[in-house]
Amino acid sequence: MDDNARAWHKAHPMPKNATPDQSIEWHLAHAQNCACREIPAGVLNLMKERGIGVELARPRASSKGGKAGSRTLRGKTP
Repeated sequence: MDDNARAWHKAHPMPKNATPDQSIEWHLAHAQNCACREIPAGVLNLMKERGIGVELARPRASSKGGKAGSRTLRGKTP
């Protein structure tokens, strides 16, 4: 995890005993600010049930052969 991701996590801890809505809110913010991991399947299922689409950044290979950059994953809404 890079320094920016570490700083984001320190400043934005997941609430203890988060409600489903708090969990969705946190994971959406996390996806926009940190690419350390994908949104968990259970949270994606909650989002799908509520008709919430998701766009998130994840690492991808750069043109220089590294692993920096981003790609998007769009959650499907009914």
